[in-house]
Amino acid sequence: MVTVNIAPLPDAEKLQDHIFSSPILHPGLLFERFFPCWQTKEDGDVSRNNPLEKHLKGFCRLYGLLADREIYPALLGEMHTRLDRLVKIREGRTIRAITTGPLALGLGNDHPTENGFCFDRNSGVVFLPGSGIKGLCRAWSRVSGQEATFNELFGYIKDKEGAMGRVIVLPAYPLTWPRLVADVICNHHFDYYNKNPKQRRYCRDGYPVPLDVESPVPIHHLAVQEGCEFVFRLLPAGPESRQEKGDLKQMVDLLAEGLEWLGIGARTAAGYGTMAVREEDRSKLPSPPIGGSIMPRIIKTFVSYTHDDGDKVRAFLDQGAMAGVFPWLDHNELLPMAGDSLPESLKRSVQDPALKTVTLFLSRNSRNAPWVEKEMGWARDMKKRVIPVLLDNEEATKARLNKWLAPEDPLYLKADDDSAPSSWISTMLHEAGVDRAQDVVLYLGHREGAAAPMVLPQEWREQYPVLILGNGEYWQDRKQEIEARSWLPEDNEAYRRFEKSFGMLKNMLSGVENIYISGMAPLGIGGLIGKVWDRGTRRRLTTWNSYEKKEWTVTGDPPGTGDPDSWQYVHYSREEEEKIGQGENILLGHFSRKDQFLDGCSWLREHGGELAINRAIMLNFPQAITADAAPGLARECAQSFAWAKSTYQPGTIYWMTGLPLALMPLVTHLSRATARIIFLDYDLKHRRYIEAFTLQ
Repeated sequence: MVTVNIAPLPDAEKLQDHIFSSPILHPGLLFERFFPCWQTKEDGDVSRNNPLEKHLKGFCRLYGLLADREIYPALLGEMHTRLDRLVKIREGRTIRAITTGPLALGLGNDHPTENGFCFDRNSGVVFLPGSGIKGLCRAWSRVSGQEATFNELFGYIKDKEGAMGRVIVLPAYPLTWPRLVADVICNHHFDYYNKNPKQRRYCRDGYPVPLDVESPVPIHHLAVQEGCEFVFRLLPAGPESRQEKGDLKQMVDLLAEGLEWLGIGARTAAGYGTMAVREEDRSKLPSPPIGGSIMPRIIKTFVSYTHDDGDKVRAFLDQGAMAGVFPWLDHNELLPMAGDSLPESLKRSVQDPALKTVTLFLSRNSRNAPWVEKEMGWARDMKKRVIPVLLDNEEATKARLNKWLAPEDPLYLKADDDSAPSSWISTMLHEAGVDRAQDVVLYLGHREGAAAPMVLPQEWREQYPVLILGNGEYWQDRKQEIEARSWLPEDNEAYRRFEKSFGMLKNMLSGVENIYISGMAPLGIGGLIGKVWDRGTRRRLTTWNSYEKKEWTVTGDPPGTGDPDSWQYVHYSREEEEKIGQGENILLGHFSRKDQFLDGCSWLREHGGELAINRAIMLNFPQAITADAAPGLARECAQSFAWAKSTYQPGTIYWMTGLPLALMPLVTHLSRATARIIFLDYDLKHRRYIEAFTLQ
């Protein structure tokens, strides 16, 4: 007989105390295996501690607090990054939809509360399984008379098993850490649903029926709070083809319509689980050509180089990324599919109509590389403008350049020349006609750790050239752990580099009259755009608010000094002032919630001693902002700096804000030469404030 020593589990209450005291816990495991709803009686029996509502509410509070711990949003962000790369490699489709009501998931799962929930096993975040998304599409196909389409997409053949479909449905995850609420189902017919027919008390004409004569029995469960945005991802199952493109388009139609008309999850008949799909994600938008760009007016350049020169090439590209040049590199843009050879992928990419130029990095390593020679041949055939950048000064390198390109003594840039990056950028913008355009879109990317949403309205991307202002650090990251369109401003020096690049871009776009701004960058990046193109440049700034799906804009007239009593949108009260320390400076905070303002004040008391701030003044603005109110609110925020200068006579005004990103450039655009204002941007990664830029 073999004896196995297994350590006994500790007492349930001790185990729960350990879980709650741990700095890292898995909320899904806690809910499914160690939910704190049991009590031990004096006789040793264990029973459920009713009512359950208090335990569910406690779990919701705990789940909400996890959003403030760095590890949980980071896990979610890394998951989105990996899935986005997969979609990019497979040329899939991404759809984002926001809940317009509460969302209940997995209520049929076994649980002590009689209603389970659906948590991701790896991260603990709420998620929608791919099987449920596929089931929604099937249900909608039946309702809308498109069942044949569904069966064709997913290979369903009656009375036959094992057929493979042509579309892969990935799980959907929330864009940010969600909020949970404790909801309730009221069972009005307990007798009818919980007893067999012979035991039912209520009958009509001798037949048991559900009658409205019983007291309702509340059954509590979890739900996702309204306003949570989910990211849905679809992949083609086979090699790239026109048929696969059409399959994805049909699937997008089924999914978008099903989410809005039927909803997803449990209790959809009661209005749960309905979603609003982003307008820009609907498949009624034109499908991109094979090998073409999803947004054909984005300014790109194909980069021809050898991997032996990778470090030098990335260092050079770093100079242009922040100025709106989006390089095409094989390690981040090549999308080979099953059955598609590498040469075909490269050739198709050079032929992309969005690529107006080919940047050739030539050196002793690349001058004899067969791939580089092939790419130059494709560039000549497609009549692409080639911009040569020499990485060394050897005569053999120049001779190879003369052989490949005409005229015999072609113009070229030297990588070690300080003016080379600006000349490179200027040439590309000229070839794409951007320097002669009257309207230009600046896409500001997104915040660190977020998904990569292309929040560009359709009319912008179809009418105007688009410059992606990216994070230059991406091109120097060999492992590609940094996303190209995310921003990582970790110190003052990073913001100085961004400001210098934006200033260089402004000089190159001297003929532009209208600047259109979209994206989800940190507030400091948006503020820099408004500072660089301030009202003195006589440019018209228009931003895109992705929540209201409206344009926000202001005229370039001086905002005036303003009087708080005359402000319509901004509210000032002396009761909302905080004592910070000693000094001649003040802090001005524009916030819709006082707790955000108080958090900033707490950080300043602990870390901001060298800023010499005497007091902090909060100016409150409404949480819901419309396109009609945005110009007035931006003007009053700009006026508040002049008011604070004349009222308190500070040496410097430090500024914190919780303004929407769409409003930030408009405020700084109007705030030219009002006072010395230093904007403190919050660094999510290190939980600190950075001096992002100065208005003076």
